[in-house]
Amino acid sequence: MPRGAQPGERRGGRAKGTPNKTPLQNAEVLAAKVAKAEARAPVNKLAKEVLDWGMQYCVARAAFRRPALADEPPNQNEDEGQFLKWLALAAEFAKTLAPYQSPRLLAHAIKAPATESCAAAGTDPKERLKNLVRAAIAADEITLKAENAAENASAAEPAAEPENTERAADLSALDDCDGVLCTSEDLT
Repeated sequence: MPRGAQPGERRGGRAKGTPNKTPLQNAEVLAAKVAKAEARAPVNKLAKEVLDWGMQYCVARAAFRRPALADEPPNQNEDEGQFLKWLALAAEFAKTLAPYQSPRLLAHAIKAPATESCAAAGTDPKERLKNLVRAAIAADEITLKAENAAENASAAEPAAEPENTERAADLSALDDCDGVLCTSEDLT
């Protein structure tokens, strides 16, 4: 025959910490609502993606309410007030989204080199211009002399042939264009 419970001993009944049915059911319903809301919300989206989605939605709503043009059949859902409202919202989205999609073009000032922009005290601008022109002419003359000397030297001496052209032809035949030379055994 079973004897009675000792002091501090528990027999049967619900385990400690077990929630009631009502809070458990409420937690399940709440979890289902959160999962449904997360499925609808754009999760882990960048701001520009959300703005783009909003703009596309507003454009679609405006197209739905667009008044028909003269050569089109009448639109059953035509509402000019709603059309203008959705079009204005799409324009707001587009204005906010624009910096994310295309860069702004800014004018930048280009500074002249310090040697040209800073004139020594008492230097006449005309004299500076003359000096610059003289320097450019002198540089052109030096370039022409160097080109003439190179042409004269190449005309006087024929181009030298490689020492061993047969060996160079053999090496090019063994190259399979991967940057590593091959032996004749590698190619077979």
